Amino acid sequence: LVPATTYYFKIFPYANTGAQINYKTDGPVPQVSKTTASLADGYFVAFEQEGESKPVYGAGTLSLGGISWNLTEVMTGDEASDFRIGNRSLRLRGYGTSEAAMLEDKMNGLGVLQFYYRRYGADAQVAWVAEYSQNEGESWTQIGDPFTAPSNDQVSKFTEIVNLTGSIRVRIRTQASTGTSNRRLNIDDI
Repeated sequence: LVPATTYYFKIFPYANTGAQINYKTDGPVPQVSKTTASLADGYFVAFEQEGESKPVYGAGTLSLGGISWNLTEVMTGDEASDFRIGNRSLRLRGYGTSEAAMLEDKMNGLGVLQFYYRRYGADAQVAWVAEYSQNEGESWTQIGDPFTAPSNDQVSKFTEIVNLTGSIRVRIRTQASTGTSNRRLNIDDI
């Protein structure tokens, strides 16, 4: 089983045992789901901890969950137009230079990268990519497909199984490297 993954089960009633078993399939079949626990050495950022706030765009560093991140054209948002699960979320501006990138390695690899995202306010959107690095940020490999927030207030979830061991970094950036129009995106619960 994969950590932090939801599995679905159907439970068929039956009568008898062994060769005489009789599964009852003529009525409603109960279903349940269960999500496996995250790894003990997992990493989670909800932007709610003391000091996890950057109130302006531009370049800057911020410690998130004990790891230093470079936030270029990124800030934390707590306004009415910001999608957020708690008090704050990450707001990426959508410029060609917008990125949130780990400046330090996360130990013990990466099993699943998951986060929630939605457009900021009513902004038009651009495509974004999530990437990982296993050489201290010298080169990056894309995780899954590019993603774009819907043009409504629907919250989406990015989930990709990576399953890599060792030291690793993550970054989220615009797919294009050009542009200076606000195409803001909120991300929460990485």
